[in-house]
Amino acid sequence: MSKEYDKSKIQKALVVTKAGYMGDTIVATPFLRALNGYLTDSKVAMLSGEMIPILLQGCPYVSEYIALAKSEVKGLGASLNLASKLKSSHFDIAYLLDRSFRSALIAKFAGIPVRVGFDTEHRGALLTHRLPYNWDIPERESLLSILGLNSPGDMNTPELWLSNSEKEEAIRRLNSVGISPGKRPIVAIHSGAHDPEIREWGAYKYARVGDWLIENLKARVILMGSQEEINSAKSVEIMMRKPCVSFAGKTHLRQALGLIAACDLWIGNDGGMLHAAVALGTPTVGIFTPAKAKRWGYDTSKHKTLTHGDPAKRGVPADMRIALDAVTIQEVEDAVSQIFCQRT
Repeated sequence: MSKEYDKSKIQKALVVTKAGYMGDTIVATPFLRALNGYLTDSKVAMLSGEMIPILLQGCPYVSEYIALAKSEVKGLGASLNLASKLKSSHFDIAYLLDRSFRSALIAKFAGIPVRVGFDTEHRGALLTHRLPYNWDIPERESLLSILGLNSPGDMNTPELWLSNSEKEEAIRRLNSVGISPGKRPIVAIHSGAHDPEIREWGAYKYARVGDWLIENLKARVILMGSQEEINSAKSVEIMMRKPCVSFAGKTHLRQALGLIAACDLWIGNDGGMLHAAVALGTPTVGIFTPAKAKRWGYDTSKHKTLTHGDPAKRGVPADMRIALDAVTIQEVEDAVSQIFCQRT
């Protein structure tokens, strides 16, 4: 970092994450937790997408949300309007976690005197405190480095929060389809992704894993997904030989989080709901392209990241597709077995 700032003088802090990516905000929760201890007498506001206040409901580290509609995240006019809005709030510091030129420009126009972030996208001149971005370490560790922190595993684990009523609602929802938590393992399969060509492992493979879970672990399998991912979940359901229950497109975000928290395991592609499962304490098997695995994956006794290929080829779609296809059904089954063996 280029110079120190006096944190004792900071009364209002702004944290900016990517507006369109839920996973980025979940991965930022260890940073928010650390910031809560770093700026002990400051109020923290978060600027991100319109779903973030719902996602982070119950978060003790944020006192205010500035939620951007899709119409507010692009264009010069929208940027100037947002800068004017932020200027009236008199923030003392902005932590720009999203690495974009636009966020640094807005913070500059908003007159925020201290602007901290990574020196990416040619925005260094707009920052008062800039750091190099390390593409070879997990994103959650990179974010903590902004505060000058090294990050042991317990420090960089993300968090989400559910109320008791939300947990109880999830149990009732499962009971309504004949699934009772605690009797047999409940496994969620999330086969969809918003950019399927470079993220989706494949419905046929998920169907075979689903059948294996039922045959070998006596599991109950539920299918998860957003409205846009219904077709992917439907394909898995049709291809499975054993019965499963699909919740794809049938829940809002908080209900989906409740169901994930009630599961014994989550299996799916790289995406926001993988990070949600980790944050809720549900064991995971995540299937990644190699560059994404290095920066966004988890590899512990509870969380397995599966990938193949060269992490240096992070921007070539054809190579990303080959890497996804190289992950085998057997590898997923082995990862599941490892997780369940360690739990018994």
